[in-house]
Amino acid sequence: MKDPIRVVVADDSALMRKLLCEVLNDDPEIEVVGRARNGRQALELVHALKPNVVILDINMPVIDGLDALGYIMSEIPTPCIIFSAFTADNKENVLRAMELGAIDIINKTQQTPSRNVQEFASQIVETIKQAAQNPVSKLKFVSPPKPAQVIKKITTVPLATFPVVVIASSSGGAAALANIIPHLNKNVPAAILVIQHMPETFTASFAKRLSVLSGIDVVEMSDNMPLEPSRVVVAKGGLHMRVAETKLKPRLVFDDSPPQNGVKPAADVTMISAAEYFKHKTIGVILTGMGRDGTVGAGAIKQNGGIVIAQNKDTSAVFGMPKSVIDEGLADTVLPLTSIAPEIERLILKIKNK
Repeated sequence: MKDPIRVVVADDSALMRKLLCEVLNDDPEIEVVGRARNGRQALELVHALKPNVVILDINMPVIDGLDALGYIMSEIPTPCIIFSAFTADNKENVLRAMELGAIDIINKTQQTPSRNVQEFASQIVETIKQAAQNPVSKLKFVSPPKPAQVIKKITTVPLATFPVVVIASSSGGAAALANIIPHLNKNVPAAILVIQHMPETFTASFAKRLSVLSGIDVVEMSDNMPLEPSRVVVAKGGLHMRVAETKLKPRLVFDDSPPQNGVKPAADVTMISAAEYFKHKTIGVILTGMGRDGTVGAGAIKQNGGIVIAQNKDTSAVFGMPKSVIDEGLADTVLPLTSIAPEIERLILKIKNK
C-alpha cells in the first residue's frame, strides 16, 4: 500500500482547521500531518515536516497566506492550494497567488463553515490528489517579460484574412499564460481567445493584469464583441464564449448553457465555434489544467483543418488537459511552455502567407 499524501493545513479559524482536517482524514489516501493558525507556523511546519501538499488561507495573522506562499515557493517548493474567501479586498491577492505558483484556488463561500467544507469536500480531496502528483520542480514563480522584449513587429492584415488562436488553461494556467501572452507582438495578425478556468469575479482583473504585463491589448469579453486581430480576449467567468457567424465579421457572444466538463466557461465551446467559422485558420493551444476540457474542441479544430499545440508534461503544473489531447492523437506538436509563444507566431505567419 502506498504512503498517504501528507498535508499541512493553515487557517486562522480553529473551526475551519478542524472541519478541513476531518474531511481530509476521512480519505484513506490523505493524512493531515500539521495544522497552522498563521503563515509563520505554516512555513515552520513545511520546513519541519516536508508535506506533499499545503492548504493555505490568504487572510491570516503574523504572516498572511500570500507571503507564506512566496516563502514556501522560494525556500522549499511544495504544491500549495489556496482555500480562501473571494472578496473585492483580496481579489488581486488571489491572482498574485496563482502567479506565484499556487496549484489551484478553492473559494470559501459566504455560507457557514460546515456547509462550505461539506459542499467542497470532494473538490478539495481531488485537488490535493492532483497536486501531490506534480513534481515540485515545476512550481516556481513565473517572471513575465517586459513589453519591450516582444519579438519583431508583424504587420496587421485585413479582417477577412486573420486567423484565430484559442488558448485553454486551468490549474497552473495563470502562470503559464504570463509566459505566453507578454511574448506576443502587439501587432500580431490574429485574434487571441483565452479560456482560463476561474470564478467570474476574477476574469476582469486577470485580463487587466495580463494587459499591464503585455504589449498586446488584453480585455475581458463583453457580449456581441467584434473579433479583431491584435487583441487578446479573456472569457468571462460563469459564461461560455462562443464565436458567432455574421455577414460582416465574426463576433463573440455569451452562451449561458450548462457547464461542460464541469466548467464554465469551457474551452470546448469556444474551440468548436471558432473552428466552424475560421476552418483551417484556427490554432488551438491546450495548457496545464485538470480534466479534459479542450479535447473535444481540439478534435473540432483538427476536423476543420486547423492546428493544435499541447504543453508538454515537464512544464505543466497539472498535465490533465494536455495529456487528454495528446492521448487522443490530436496534438500536432507538444512543446515546453517557453516555446509556445514563438510557435504560435510562426503558425500565424504560415497561415497568413498561404
